[in-house]
Amino acid sequence: WIDTHRLSAWLFFFSGVVTIVLTILLTALGQKPFWCFPVLISGALVTIPYSFFRYKQLERRGEL
Repeated sequence: WIDTHRLSAWLFFFSGVVTIVLTILLTALGQKPFWCFPVLISGALVTIPYSFFRYKQLERRGEL
């Protein structure tokens, strides 16, 4: 789980930073910050399959 948590920590950190910047920019331009939600969800959508494939990789090696 350490690998998955390392990856997700970086993904959620950077998606948070991008979301903050997008919210500020879109609001300043008079737009609704709709595109911030997919940025936040992308962190989870990458982490879930990574966790599964990493688990299978470790299982094949017998490291579990």
